[in-house]
Amino acid sequence: MNDPKQALKDGLYIAVGLGILAFQRAQVQRNQLSKRILAERNQLEEQLNTLRPQLHNLIDGIEAQLSPTIDDIENQLSQMEDLVPDQAKEMIHQARNQISEIVKTIKSKIGS
Repeated sequence: MNDPKQALKDGLYIAVGLGILAFQRAQVQRNQLSKRILAERNQLEEQLNTLRPQLHNLIDGIEAQLSPTIDDIENQLSQMEDLVPDQAKEMIHQARNQISEIVKTIKSKIGS
């Protein structure tokens, strides 16, 4: 029983066994965490899928309300365009393009 070689060997086996147990425990925790994250992600996706049509309806309503105002502004800009210098015409044209791109970007982000 007082054999140092045997005690060292037993200690080594115990250390290896504890290391294996710790590794297995870490794997179990990782798997549990992965499952929990996946479940939460699926729940979030379901909520988003529920809200997305409502958001589309809201945006369509806002767009319908703003469309006449935007058309009026466009008409006024077209009338003013004839009265302003060429540099201002270019700025008006750039502003229109930027507004158009912003609207497209917002619609694409919501649709994704």
